[in-house]
Amino acid sequence: MTSSVGTRGEAMTTTTGTALEASGLRLGYPGAGIVVPDLDLSVAAGTVTTIVGPNGCGKSTVLRALARLLKPSAGTVRLFGEDLHRMNGKAVARRLAVLPQSPLAPAGITVRELVLRGRNPHQNILRQWSAADADITADCLRITGLEGLGHRVVQELSGGQRQRAWLAMVLAQQAEVLVLDEPTTFLDLTYQLEVLHLVRTLNREQGRTVLMVLHDLNLAARYSDRLVLMSDGAVVADGAPAEVLTPELLRSTFRLEATVIADPATGGPLVVPKDLG
Repeated sequence: MTSSVGTRGEAMTTTTGTALEASGLRLGYPGAGIVVPDLDLSVAAGTVTTIVGPNGCGKSTVLRALARLLKPSAGTVRLFGEDLHRMNGKAVARRLAVLPQSPLAPAGITVRELVLRGRNPHQNILRQWSAADADITADCLRITGLEGLGHRVVQELSGGQRQRAWLAMVLAQQAEVLVLDEPTTFLDLTYQLEVLHLVRTLNREQGRTVLMVLHDLNLAARYSDRLVLMSDGAVVADGAPAEVLTPELLRSTFRLEATVIADPATGGPLVVPKDLG
């Protein structure tokens, strides 16, 4: 285990090994039945892992369970070896930060106030807001390119700026693990690239472990170390992007006829769908 500075004023601990591990997960919703019958998955610390798959395959359901937003009916989820669903809520929030789909900010809240809320897991009766919290908030605004927008109301921002504000709040938790559910949804391509570039920078420069769900296979391939491909509530492939995005697997899971070529920008896989005509 090593220690590095995540943001100014407070040390962030980074860990090697397995960050998140799911064993025998059985997941479902009242009235909807079982979505994921039996799933095993591990996320290596210090990597960017992305879950992909067709709509309704269970990827967001799995992410919710790994983020402690959905309790499994069977199986366990471990965060650095501890049973996630038996841990104290604040203890979890200090090690794992979650960005759900389409989060809603309270009316009238400013960007700085939103980001400062990321410091809540570090507060208690004896430790209230401090100069260090203000410094960390300022650092997170700077890292996400929002240092000049702290006074703005969140609802007044563009889609890309709003998503960066939420990422800044997640970053302010100084958690080792970031769980992001479709962080690029509803964003234009430029904003999608902006957000994913930031996520990868947090991973490469600060050692954050990232687990996310993405719909765009080419963006997932470009910004991920590892892809987990799901279909019908099960993992059907797990490995480097080039191992997962093959014509055969695209055909069997997405019913997509495609050619996979080398991305001219990265050398990774690039999915080129064939004309349906």
